[in-house]
Amino acid sequence: MKTWFRNKSTASKTFKEMAVFSTESQRAIQDTRLIPFSALQHYIFCLHQCALIHNEQAWAENYLTAQGKSVV
Repeated sequence: MKTWFRNKSTASKTFKEMAVFSTESQRAIQDTRLIPFSALQHYIFCLHQCALIHNEQAWAENYLTAQGKSVV
C-alpha cells in the first residue's frame, strides 16, 4: 500500500514516528517475562509466601519436608 504525502517534512515525520513505535514495540516484547505455574499457585495460596519464594529467593524446607523426601 502506497501513501502519498504533500511534502517531505510530513513524510519524514511519519517515518520517524513509525521507527519510534517499532522500537517501543520491540522493547515491550523483550521485557515480557514468563511466570512459572508454581508462582501462580503460591500467589493464590499466600501473597507473602509468593514474594518470599520468587522475589526474595528466601525459602528453606522445614524438617517435615526433608523427612518426606528422604522416605521416597
